[in-house]
Amino acid sequence: MSRKSRRQAAAIRNHFDTLEERIAPAVTVGVLPANWSAASDTASYGLAAGLADPRVNPVSGAVNVVAIHPNFNATPIAYVGTAGGVFKTNDFRATQPVWHPASNGIGSTAVLALAVDPTNPNVVYAGTASGLYSSANAGGSWSPVLATFPGSAATTPILGRTSTVFVAGGSVYAATDTLGLIRRDTAAASDVWSSVSQNLPGLQSDWRIDDVLYLPGTTPRLVAAVKVNGSVALFRATVSTSIVWDATAISTVPGSRGRLATRTVPGGGAVAGAPLYFAVAGSDTLQSLAVSYDQGGSVTSLTTPFSVENSANAPLGVNNGDFPFALAVDPADGNVLYLGGRAQAANNAAGLPAGVGRIFRLTVNAGAVVDPQQQAVGSGSAPAGDTHYLGFIPNGGSNDLIEADRGGVYSRASSGAWSAKVGTGLGVPALTGVAYDTATGSIFAST
Repeated sequence: MSRKSRRQAAAIRNHFDTLEERIAPAVTVGVLPANWSAASDTASYGLAAGLADPRVNPVSGAVNVVAIHPNFNATPIAYVGTAGGVFKTNDFRATQPVWHPASNGIGSTAVLALAVDPTNPNVVYAGTASGLYSSANAGGSWSPVLATFPGSAATTPILGRTSTVFVAGGSVYAATDTLGLIRRDTAAASDVWSSVSQNLPGLQSDWRIDDVLYLPGTTPRLVAAVKVNGSVALFRATVSTSIVWDATAISTVPGSRGRLATRTVPGGGAVAGAPLYFAVAGSDTLQSLAVSYDQGGSVTSLTTPFSVENSANAPLGVNNGDFPFALAVDPADGNVLYLGGRAQAANNAAGLPAGVGRIFRLTVNAGAVVDPQQQAVGSGSAPAGDTHYLGFIPNGGSNDLIEADRGGVYSRASSGAWSAKVGTGLGVPALTGVAYDTATGSIFAST
């Protein structure tokens, strides 16, 4: 390599920052090529044709989560939490949504969870790789959430990886790797929080809260998927002025990561009496799937989904980290469950080509999966793969499926057609690799 080439390579390396567990262009840089061109056809996957200059087009990276305005039909505002911060659009239903950076106060840290307060849509919460943040002006600016706990006069920021945050039953809940599950009544002073996981039964030194849901009803419940050593356990609690956990776990399954899902109103909370789904990831595939019809009081095992690839049954691939691994329940039918994980590894019998999103649509009838091979296949631009999030948005009298991944955001109407929602301003899909050609001075980036 010539001295000039070494200087060019060093200049490029110096302007790449770590975002979560990968290397991607920083949001603000000094020297980077302003013009990129597509080296392969990406149009069929709904990706941007090239990489825009990140000096004027902030880079998002993989999209991890989507949150919408509680009155979405009238106010189609949506937020996405990405590996590079928060982005917002005022019209997600547009063919090409216009996205704006909305990370003032958060920066380009990875955002893992988002929640819009259904009673006050100007209040938004963001769980990040470094802590919990809140915005009082619909994402215009953010501040670290400060907390005072009973028995202590100190007020400190809520730090640590925050993978779950939601507003339900008059309270804000957040799960962090430093404090466990914590709660604040929305009517209380803004900094008064309480720990609600200290009495979880059977916890040892190696435990982590993976997912939490609030289930409304005559007796409101919390259900939590908790990793305990080499297994994932499903716990249940009664919600009142205090949180009282059941004496033992409802179900314990060998695995590395748990996910929960139930029927919810898009932009709102869970529907009372709906089935609860409990999924557990192994090291690289979906390990188990179960359903509960009594708010987590008991569970029934379900057949895990698979597709036929190269004449063999291939289970849903997932990661043992936060992503890719996602569940969502049809808002109109609690017996219809969607699951997403790793991208399609090979062409399959359902018609999906290798490399695109692999999303299963399972119908559960009386505790049994009707067809474990049914997939959400549609025409148009397909998801780019490695599903990080699944959810729904209202569309008049129906609901559209939303998928987020390393390639952006996609929606699927009830007619079955997928459409890309990357639009403008969201930036670049996640980069999976960057290479510098010393012979030509070119930089190649794969997405």
